[in-house]
Amino acid sequence: MVLGLGLALWPQLGAYGPNWDEALGPLFYGERYAAFYLEGDTSALQFERPHGADRGPGHPDLAQGPRFKPWAIWALPNFLSSLGCRIFHRGLGLEWLVAHHATNLLLFLAFVLAAAWITASFLPRSRLLLATLLCVLSPHFHTHLLVNTKDLPMALGSTLLLLAWYRWRLSFRRFDLLLCALIFGLALSIKVFALFQLVAIGCFEAAALALSWFNLGRPEFGRVRRVGTALLIVAGIGVLVACASWPYLWDDTFERLRQHWVYLRVESMRGGLVPDFSRRAWQFEALASFFCATPSWWLGLAVLGGVAAWRRRSTLAALLALGLFFELYKNCLPGVARYDGIRHFLAAVPLSAFFAAEGVAAVAAALRTHRVPVALPAAFLALAPLHQLGPYYPWTYCYYNGLCGGLGGVRSSFDPDAGDYWALSYREGLAAVARRFPQGALLTVPIAEHLAALLGPEQPGLRLVPTVTPQRISLEPEEVRALVELGERQALVALFIERPGFDNDFTRLLKHSYVPLEVMERDGQPIRWLFLVHSSKLRDGSRGIVR
Repeated sequence: MVLGLGLALWPQLGAYGPNWDEALGPLFYGERYAAFYLEGDTSALQFERPHGADRGPGHPDLAQGPRFKPWAIWALPNFLSSLGCRIFHRGLGLEWLVAHHATNLLLFLAFVLAAAWITASFLPRSRLLLATLLCVLSPHFHTHLLVNTKDLPMALGSTLLLLAWYRWRLSFRRFDLLLCALIFGLALSIKVFALFQLVAIGCFEAAALALSWFNLGRPEFGRVRRVGTALLIVAGIGVLVACASWPYLWDDTFERLRQHWVYLRVESMRGGLVPDFSRRAWQFEALASFFCATPSWWLGLAVLGGVAAWRRRSTLAALLALGLFFELYKNCLPGVARYDGIRHFLAAVPLSAFFAAEGVAAVAAALRTHRVPVALPAAFLALAPLHQLGPYYPWTYCYYNGLCGGLGGVRSSFDPDAGDYWALSYREGLAAVARRFPQGALLTVPIAEHLAALLGPEQPGLRLVPTVTPQRISLEPEEVRALVELGERQALVALFIERPGFDNDFTRLLKHSYVPLEVMERDGQPIRWLFLVHSSKLRDGSRGIVR
């Protein structure tokens, strides 16, 4: 199965450009950490100075353009991405971005093998097989599997931690406990959100001990000590593993941890990444986003699976249900930023896939009991996901189910930025501009310009006109007027995604007053715009900027 998945997914890696976030530092820091780990070059950790790792053969200059501060970017996931680049790009000659993203696919395949080994004694292989296939066919998870080098490994690590803990509580072997600690440390070294899964484990064990006390009439103090000690060991070793994997923390450790904490609190324009209970309002858009991004047939199967697991009194299902709850709960806390679809709680997909797989097994068992042929339901299960992926491919993370009105319903109700929010289509868009203007043209990208700057060397005939930065997304009226006047003198093309949260006066002017050269759509909604900034492209009755 792993070989088949690898062969099926590998060719799809080339369909995507760089994502919004990895062009803001992860690629740069990954190459620096790779130079440090693999070559022992300590000068690579002097991030403000130029280094040979910034621009390898066939690789754009990663030191150019804006990037996050070093205390914001953990080392491990980006080091693994750069390790893939060194193996597949420098070693085997693959395209540089495909090589970076290949690590993600290999991590997923390794996750499947590890999960099969960890769960061999308590989870039927058929359930794991179904859950794996459901993850691959989940529209949002499918895209993140191929491009997201931070949230995808975090989701895999969180899921594997729960399975490994369940294995330990069945065996109480030291090896299994150390395995839990190692997995937790690796997950924590990707994102601190792994702490919530440790909280889920603690709540699960507290509930199990309370239930045992109720049934026996007395507390089991020996079990309390064993579980409490195990949690402390996992937390302690995990923190040590996470800190040891991040060379930036090896010097002035506490100050840099403080800087990372401050970053988590104020990371985005829409809030921090840790709770702020001074903001009294809880936010439930995360729940809505998850349910809308999940196919309706999946939700139905997950409910059936949950009922079937509850009737069996499955303790594994109870642990995974708590993990799913905390994965969504953390994004509902007051003050926590929620944006970019479901990527901040991506582990909810493999966790819910377990229940959907249980639902499939329950339906199959009911059909066999009544001697109903399973061929037709099996065909539906195989074809329904492909039917939903097809119209959105390769931008499958633009999918939302019909229960919420599809992409248009989500945009109008609670997430106007839904769509190609990571601008993965910019590489394809730049190629489209180059085909339309083979003699060359000026290019402006008023949303996520840093991606176009990174990809610029691929299209030498296009000259980028700087407009915005990640820290400055608005344009002054004089700047808009200058762009319009420039378009009258030379061929000026504007390329940008539909993301109203990052709109400015220039993008609004183009969408309102100009006829687009090209609109990429999914589900009847605009995803990416392409305009020629010239008065000949003004809509009827529109005067553009009033001079």
